[in-house]
Amino acid sequence: MLQLNRPPRKIVWLEALLIVLVFTTPIVAISFPSVILPGIHSMNATSLQTPTYAESSRATILGENNWTQWKLNPTQSPVSLNESTGELVLTGEFPASSVSSAFSISRSLVANLTTYPIMYMSIRVSQGASYGIRFYTSSTRGSVVSLWADTDALNHRPGIGQSENVQVNMVQLTELNTGKVFGSVNSVSLYVERGASSRPTNFSLQLAKFEFLDYPFIPAHSPGSYHAIYIGLSQLQQNPTLTLRSVQLRGHLNASKGAVFVPYFIQGLSVYPGLVNTIISAPIDVSTTITISVTNGKLFSDNLPTEATALVIIAASGTLTQLVVENISLNYYSRTAQTSSSPSQDRAIYVNDAFFLLLLPASVIVLVLGQLRKTKLTKTNA
Repeated sequence: MLQLNRPPRKIVWLEALLIVLVFTTPIVAISFPSVILPGIHSMNATSLQTPTYAESSRATILGENNWTQWKLNPTQSPVSLNESTGELVLTGEFPASSVSSAFSISRSLVANLTTYPIMYMSIRVSQGASYGIRFYTSSTRGSVVSLWADTDALNHRPGIGQSENVQVNMVQLTELNTGKVFGSVNSVSLYVERGASSRPTNFSLQLAKFEFLDYPFIPAHSPGSYHAIYIGLSQLQQNPTLTLRSVQLRGHLNASKGAVFVPYFIQGLSVYPGLVNTIISAPIDVSTTITISVTNGKLFSDNLPTEATALVIIAASGTLTQLVVENISLNYYSRTAQTSSSPSQDRAIYVNDAFFLLLLPASVIVLVLGQLRKTKLTKTNA
């Protein structure tokens, strides 16, 4: 009786092992959590956007332009407060002094910040002086609550000798300053100041407009006339191990010719502006990147979004017509390697490539060589 030579046991085990790997490796590898290496990582957040909405191009206004309500605190010479051609004019002279000098005016008012969340004023202060505006409200016990902070953007502003348009969201301002939300303001003070100087300095402050206003939210599904367009992002999970460095928006924007717009990225009360853009001809392809800086004390000039995280495009002049979003990317920075709690799509792609490019061909080659070796041994022993 002829006895056939069997292939070495190692070859048999190798073939069996490869067969097992062919069927089990893809399933096992895909189930592993993905690892995020240190460095910049981009996240496509396009699918997280909520239905686009906008601010109407027409604002509802609560005018507070009754200049007779303002009073000097206290009445001092050589300072005068007068109404001139529809403006409030504060003029005087800072005396020579080794310390800072200041004069202020104030008035009471009733402004509902829920209905009119935005403060706007047109003001002109002479060079060589600085100015600021401070708001107050009343607590439930009737005591006065300061809504300002000495370091906020409405204080110690240098006079430039030209008219300035100052517009801020009062809800954001008061919450940044106090950590609380207040529904109204009851009084306001406006001051002009100068640092220590060995010489007297003449000054003037002209207040042309003082208003509270609101741009109502309206849907923006179709072309219209908008002051600002909002793109909310829902279900954006925060990872404390990752730092957001920048946000990129790509899309198509239609607006009035010559319109000037500014993109913003907002997270909670933190506001990050992008670059100012001018529309020469519309529509245009928009590709803008907003850098997330360390400082986040920027004041917002319009309504805060209804979502905690949003992109906003505001028309500084002109009107916006329509925005079609193509892509939103969030660029994160990781200092250390991070393990994801769920498998990633990229990991599945890598496993798929490795399976078809390496493991499967190697398995086929080994199995074919094994079969050829069996055939050769059979012929030899025949």
